[in-house]
Amino acid sequence: MSASDEFTGSDGGAYVTLIDGVFPFTYDWDNDGTGDFDDPQNLINIAATLILTTFSFYDFNLKTMKKIYFSIAILASSISSGLFAQGTNCGNAVPVTSGTHFADGPSSGGGAINNDGGVNADWYSFTAPCNGTLTITSCVDFEDTDLFLYANTCPVLESETINQDDDGCLLGCCMSGIYGQAVTAGTTYYIEWGEQWSSNSFNWELIYNSGVPSVSGVTSVPTAVSSAIDWNPAGGETDWTIQYGLSGFVFGSGTISNVLVSNTTLTGLSPLTTYQYYIQAGADPCSTAGPFSFTTPALCPQPTLTNVTGITTDLATLNWTAGGIESMWDVEWDVTGFVLGSGNQDFGLLTNSDALTGLTPLENYHWYVRAVCDLNIGDGVDTTSFYVGPLSFVTNQLCTNPSALNVTGITGFDSDLNWSAGGLETEWNVQWGDAGFTPNGLGANIILGTNSIPESLTGLTPDSPY
Repeated sequence: MSASDEFTGSDGGAYVTLIDGVFPFTYDWDNDGTGDFDDPQNLINIAATLILTTFSFYDFNLKTMKKIYFSIAILASSISSGLFAQGTNCGNAVPVTSGTHFADGPSSGGGAINNDGGVNADWYSFTAPCNGTLTITSCVDFEDTDLFLYANTCPVLESETINQDDDGCLLGCCMSGIYGQAVTAGTTYYIEWGEQWSSNSFNWELIYNSGVPSVSGVTSVPTAVSSAIDWNPAGGETDWTIQYGLSGFVFGSGTISNVLVSNTTLTGLSPLTTYQYYIQAGADPCSTAGPFSFTTPALCPQPTLTNVTGITTDLATLNWTAGGIESMWDVEWDVTGFVLGSGNQDFGLLTNSDALTGLTPLENYHWYVRAVCDLNIGDGVDTTSFYVGPLSFVTNQLCTNPSALNVTGITGFDSDLNWSAGGLETEWNVQWGDAGFTPNGLGANIILGTNSIPESLTGLTPDSPY
């Protein structure tokens, strides 16, 4: 679209289609027309499969204005001509690999070969690295599409169509889908999206699966600086090639490890880092499986499953579970809001609990706990995890016996029971009955959780002792 557009009326709408560039993109709005691109409605790092679909905005609470002026800046991390584009005929078909791709719509070029009456098409090509199967669909979008697949050389003829589909998407009408098409190693296949039903832009997906057996049952067990990897052989092979690197690395640029057994340990890794790896069975690169991934934990993991038990007016026990294999912990605690380093420090604990005493009744407390790890046993140097916290608990209220028990307002049928609070409590349990009754026993009338003084009794028997 142009650098700025003008819309009249109560609402404005912008429709943006990107046909070039490399994710991530940034949409930056300028609603006031000053060119500073710092106004609201910013959308950043939109996924590539979404950013390329039609996007619109409506009604920025400016309905009283006669005109709405705005600009839009579309920025990308880098530019690569042809990416997310397509050819207009077989000769300039854009090569693609497995993934989701964007077509701007078969609306120009006149390059249709097999288009049921249309003249324009979007063209792509795919070269199979190995024998396998190919699935091509427009099910990721909701545009009415027409799909044709050819093999071998370009130019192609309509009679050389090896597969085609109009509305075979398994998700429903009217998207196209070719599923499980057998492909041969080294053969280039040409993909034509025709304009028979629509010339609008759409997203589509290509999925390639190698027909060569690959390893299965792949597992990884990482530590902070290594990861044990295990797998089941594909069948018959006696050697494997492992390629690994940081998550997202380009296959072919990773670190290579060759092994003769179906397990290995990757070493020299960094803590708190995500890695990806591929496993090739034998000498056939078509047997490569992956990427698989794992994330290394911290050198000294934080404790987990924290809780507080045994809370009374002046006691509490702090508990936690080891985050790793550590056997020592540091705890710091004090009243809510204290600054780490200024609290009560119970350091070098050898059990995963800390029994606190001498606490204040009805007080809010905070506490922190961290692991102490001896990474190289015997070197006298310890590493600590990050603290977990602040965690909180409240001690129980001190409960002193009520006093000044007395009865007022006695009539033949009613009376009021009175008392004075023993402390700050606001709730009491009351028991009453015939003279000589046993508390909690036969003849006891029990009132639980009353918050009223006095407690009024009714329905009494005249001239009876209570």
